[in-house]
Amino acid sequence: MKKYNFFSKKCAAIKLAFLKEIPERVAKCYYIQGPQGHEKKIALDRDLVEWESEL
Repeated sequence: MKKYNFFSKKCAAIKLAFLKEIPERVAKCYYIQGPQGHEKKIALDRDLVEWESEL
């Protein structure tokens, strides 16, 4: 249970940091979401993500 509390607190801190800088309608795309004990995800559209790699 301690690991969940730590992760939950970090997610809440990240959410607050986004809300201080950008409107909620935009910030919610960056929230880490998912039910306890299950997979987490960020709702950001993958088309908006740019990957750089050195091959």
